[in-house]
Amino acid sequence: MFDIRFIDEPNPEDESLALGELVLGASTERFQSELTYWSRSAYEQSWSAALQHFATNRDRTVLITSYNGPQAAHHFAWNLWRLGDYVIFQERLYLVGEVAPELDSTEPWNSSPERSTFSEDGQRVSEWRVPLSDVLARTG
Repeated sequence: MFDIRFIDEPNPEDESLALGELVLGASTERFQSELTYWSRSAYEQSWSAALQHFATNRDRTVLITSYNGPQAAHHFAWNLWRLGDYVIFQERLYLVGEVAPELDSTEPWNSSPERSTFSEDGQRVSEWRVPLSDVLARTG
């Protein structure tokens, strides 16, 4: 199973954040989306465009989960890579000016690096594996 969505309305105590979740098979990963620069609908449109792009036989895409504007120091996203009949997911912190490629908010699929299973300091990177058919079902 695969899904990405917001699970509640913005917090009345802090309307600049929305809680979302990414369902990756049997796992559910929660995230907070910054609403200062993008609205909930802007995130949802970005996710739809990224998944549609991926569905056209592309080997990778990016789902932006927290975008703080073009001048911000960092953003959060999930990278997806097609691997046979599966999709590999990794969460990623995009640091502006420090890591290539930088996050492209208009065409996020251009921001996906080559897949690496180890971090720069040699630690194993957490990954989730979901059937490709489950991901493609979300685009229909």
